[in-house]
Amino acid sequence: MIRMFVLPALWLSLSAVGAPAEATLTNCQNLYVIRIDVSSSSASQGIVFAETPTATSGSFYTYLNTTLSDRAYQQISAMVITAKATGQTIRIVTSAPGGCSIMSDSYFINELEIEPSH
Repeated sequence: MIRMFVLPALWLSLSAVGAPAEATLTNCQNLYVIRIDVSSSSASQGIVFAETPTATSGSFYTYLNTTLSDRAYQQISAMVITAKATGQTIRIVTSAPGGCSIMSDSYFINELEIEPSH
């Protein structure tokens, strides 16, 4: 059931074409997923973002928001994994004031969108 909901959204997000934009950790746009850590004691996924796909360090851990509905949580989780696997950039909105702040502390991801291909 979830697969039916997630896959069309992923296909639409991945098939869009747009102009290239510069990645920046300060506005949470055009970011690469460089690390996904899953805690064995919970379903929490810690995600590290960077401005380049080959970076060895990046943002503070950013977590999937566990207060989202199961469907939304699973959809965002699938999109993070897809972005990591395909090298696509993403845009996120976090629980931080201003919707980003991933360089100053750990926050929850409330929204995620795979950016159009460059």
